[in-house]
Amino acid sequence: MTVSISPAQFEQLKRAAKRLGRQHSIPHSEALDRIAARQGFKNWSLLAKHSEPRPSADLAQPPVPPSAPPTPPDEPTDPRRRYYLHGDQYEEDPVRYYCAQCDVFFDAAHFSSHGPHTGERYLASLERWNKRDERTKYNWRRPEDAHNILEASALKARAEYQALRPAFSDWLLLQRKAKRDDRIGFMAIGLLSSRGLPKTPKSLELLRNHYARRGARQYELDALLSAWDEFMLTHPQP
Repeated sequence: MTVSISPAQFEQLKRAAKRLGRQHSIPHSEALDRIAARQGFKNWSLLAKHSEPRPSADLAQPPVPPSAPPTPPDEPTDPRRRYYLHGDQYEEDPVRYYCAQCDVFFDAAHFSSHGPHTGERYLASLERWNKRDERTKYNWRRPEDAHNILEASALKARAEYQALRPAFSDWLLLQRKAKRDDRIGFMAIGLLSSRGLPKTPKSLELLRNHYARRGARQYELDALLSAWDEFMLTHPQP
């Protein structure tokens, strides 16, 4: 490799490694190796070998031209750790997003494996994050303009459910009256007769959670999703 690192660049890279270590709470040696990799070196030791030696202190330094602008100081960095919500874009790799269910960063296609209502997890976690006080956020940061791949579809699903909830309730009552001999009919009898269809849940997923906390059986929870899909075939969003 023929790349040569000047003493000034070398010091800048060292400072960058310190910032990276603080930001991601990683050992300094690991941060140095990451910075070296960004410059095309296998590790920090190889980068150091290709850096130019510092000039001796007793050697005269060339004068700085009067017209040369001063070197700008390093931009201040936020030492707090980045807090990621379900679906948040990874700051160091914009093609990957955080999956809170798996606790791993994946590409966008991964989230389809968690079903069409996985975006509700993001909205619920965002509401909890916004309710936290500054004391509990002291060591964490999340930019207000953080990009989340699930946000648009999750908000759309919430608005769709809110707009059609009354019609969905009436439709379920009709399935119960029709005495359907399938799991949707049994679900309509079991859930609506004993618990009703509450107005509080903001989405279909939150409605399922509402029934689950009140002892609904798994077949009823699964049938509720099937009922919504069947209902949507004849009741598109207004």
